[in-house]
Amino acid sequence: MLRYSELKDKIKIDPLRDIENEQAYVTHYFHNFGDSVVKYFEEPAISYLTRHSVNVQAKLNFKWDIPFPAPENPKFKFIDLFAGIGGIRLAYQKVGGKCVFSSEYNKFAKVTYEANFGEVPFDDITVISENSIPEHDVLLAGFPCQSFSILGISNFNSV
Repeated sequence: MLRYSELKDKIKIDPLRDIENEQAYVTHYFHNFGDSVVKYFEEPAISYLTRHSVNVQAKLNFKWDIPFPAPENPKFKFIDLFAGIGGIRLAYQKVGGKCVFSSEYNKFAKVTYEANFGEVPFDDITVISENSIPEHDVLLAGFPCQSFSILGISNFNSV
C-alpha cells in the first residue's frame, strides 16, 4: 500500500513552497475525507491533485506514516491557530480530538508541523476568510512567542 511519504513526494508537498495555500488545502482534504468539513477543502484540493496527475479516487488508498496520526474515532473537533510545530495539537489529539484546520505563519514551523502530522498549515490567519474555517468545538491558539523568536529579538533592538 502507498504511504503518505510516497504520495507526498509524488504530489510535491513541500511547506516551504506552498503557494497560496494549495498544499494546505490538499493535506487538509486528506485528513478530513469522509467528514462533513471536507467541503471546505475539496475544490482546491482536487484541482491541485488533477494538475499533478493524481487519480483523485486512488489517492485515498494510502497509509499515514507520520509520527502523530489523528485518532480513528475522534470525540470532538478543534482548530489549531498560531500552531507552531504542533505542541498544543498533540495534547488535544491525545485526549481524542481531531484537528480540522491549522494555521501557522512561520515557514520553518510549517515544515516541522507537516512532518509531525502530515498536514501543511494554512498561512497567515489574518487573510483567511472566516467562511473558510470549518465548524469546530474547540479553538486552540498558540501563545505569543516574542521572547523565543527572532522577531522578539529584532523588536527588542528597535526599542
